[in-house]
Amino acid sequence: MTVLTSLVVAPMVVTAHPPASPDHGVNETAFAPLWSNDTDDAETLTVNASAPALSTLTAGTDIPLDAPPLAVERWNEGEHDSVPHTGSAVSAAPSHATLEDGQYIRDAHVTLFAVQPSTVVHTSATERTHYVAPDGEVLGIVDFRVRTPLGRRTANRTVTHSVVEARVNETRLLVDGDVVARANRTRAPRLSYTGLVAKTEPTTLTLLTTIETRIQTERRTCREYNATQETCTRWDRRVSYRAESVRVSDSVAVQPYDLEVSGYVGRYPNGDLGVVVYKSDPWGGYKLTETAATDSSSEGRVAGVWRFYTARNPAWDTLERRRAGTTTRVHSAVHPLQVHAFPIEVGPTATPRNSVGILRAFGEELSPPTLPANVSLDVVSEPYLASYGLATRWEADIETPADTESEAEASNDFETTAITARGLVRGVETTRSLDTLAEVPIRESNLTLTLQNQSAGSATVRVILRDAETGEPIETHSRDGYLLVDGERIQTNATGVAVFTVPPRHDAVSARHVPGEWWLNIPGYVGDSDTVYIRSPVLGLLSTLFVFSVPVSLFLLAVWLIDRITGWGIWPPWRSL
Repeated sequence: MTVLTSLVVAPMVVTAHPPASPDHGVNETAFAPLWSNDTDDAETLTVNASAPALSTLTAGTDIPLDAPPLAVERWNEGEHDSVPHTGSAVSAAPSHATLEDGQYIRDAHVTLFAVQPSTVVHTSATERTHYVAPDGEVLGIVDFRVRTPLGRRTANRTVTHSVVEARVNETRLLVDGDVVARANRTRAPRLSYTGLVAKTEPTTLTLLTTIETRIQTERRTCREYNATQETCTRWDRRVSYRAESVRVSDSVAVQPYDLEVSGYVGRYPNGDLGVVVYKSDPWGGYKLTETAATDSSSEGRVAGVWRFYTARNPAWDTLERRRAGTTTRVHSAVHPLQVHAFPIEVGPTATPRNSVGILRAFGEELSPPTLPANVSLDVVSEPYLASYGLATRWEADIETPADTESEAEASNDFETTAITARGLVRGVETTRSLDTLAEVPIRESNLTLTLQNQSAGSATVRVILRDAETGEPIETHSRDGYLLVDGERIQTNATGVAVFTVPPRHDAVSARHVPGEWWLNIPGYVGDSDTVYIRSPVLGLLSTLFVFSVPVSLFLLAVWLIDRITGWGIWPPWRSL
């Protein structure tokens, strides 16, 4: 039998506005910022003096969030529990659902409602990735209707059909084809998974549901017929059953998101802390808490380029309700939410700026993405750096270890200092003590310039570069780094020595040691500089006298002015002699 289906558009107008009020245990403060990608119209609430200030603000614009909110998961769980039950005569599904038909079971589907915690990261105009936590849950909606065959009736025979059972038998959650969880007899399955391992290839999450029905067929045949009364007085009754099962499924490709960090740590000679942290996937940065022996502590934060917004899944704005011969489109009573991340800065930032500095950010420069038209948020308009690593220097707020204790004792404070790296998926973070990172010693370098010989046409200068702590020569040929002399790069040999010639027009020559990045060389060094004068002894003596005469003259001038103003009689200084 061919079932004719007509489409009747319901009179309800489907809008892009969120529900009118909070629900499911989400308070007003958490509820108002959840609805990016709605139709912003500030005038709708500015005329209502009783409306909360935050609701008024979010009615006209959207608010970027610093972290994925827990309220999204609470809302989705509440909406999931609120999906109305349609019964066996009607099937309701969003327009993107994949429908399956059997002989009796019709318009059957299981549709993913939400995967959480998860974040859709908008990386570029052509790329976005759905990251999910290693441990999470998948919410789904199952619905179907049962088509009962038409019965027949004559004077001496009747055939009737009825539904004696219609149920969702089992829903399975599959991860890349392997069953990890099961739920029985529910039209709103909520299945958990654990230990989803982060890998380079996407993972497929699948809900697979088996729907069953039993149709009873009753056949009644007349055995004794009363011709006078024209009615059957005795019937033979036979009952039979037909069972049917239909499997439906829905899948989504996700990227497992875990947060394991690695890196290096070192202590600068002046007590500052150097930290380098790497993470393969996009991440939110990290914070560091350093506790000194005096029980004082300081906190800092390094933030990546990402901020967050949440928006409803527009695919659930409309539901199509199907019954025998009719399809009606109605506004959905449920609105699942999804967390999104987008770049709001061109590069990472550090706070407080006066004590935390970013030495280098490692990553890929990408073109900015384009957000949906109704998301009123400022995405970067120029290429940005999606960093996978950050090298930072943290100003010391305790005594310099080199002044107060041995190097071994100074490194012990790494045990009381930890970093907490933040992911882009809610709840995904990791904390590591600094003593679990690879420690690199950072030392001072000692640069010395000497004038070897001098002639009318040139001067020869010898430079010696050594480790200030051990006295060992520093060979720049075998490691990152160089000497910068008069704008020219010069390398030292195995003995840490370099010799160069300068023209006689120079009164002095300065050299500076530009060390390589400390985390790429063992040991790491901080730079040093020195200056040598190239001139005659008489000119050198005059230069020295001039250098010392300036501060002495300024001091005597200050004494004279004070004596003139106060009348103390201390000028000239030799008066009392």
